[in-house]
Amino acid sequence: MVNDFLLLGLFLRAGANPNAIACKTEEPQTALDIACGDYCVQDTTAEELNIDAIVELLKQYGGKGYREQEKEKNSPTKNL
Repeated sequence: MVNDFLLLGLFLRAGANPNAIACKTEEPQTALDIACGDYCVQDTTAEELNIDAIVELLKQYGGKGYREQEKEKNSPTKNL
């Protein structure tokens, strides 16, 4: 869905946090985690959803996965 990509771009350009945590699942997730996850979208392929472009856009704006953020936060070299 091109509209999802365009809407995401608008949000990010307006200052939305690409690393906001969604806690509605068992494990917290960021938008990048969700975009890289399995899709249960009826009759829609990843290509139709424009997943590669969405992932790239999130990364351009500093998007990281939840686990990556946690590793960085708990890194012993963080404060060097």
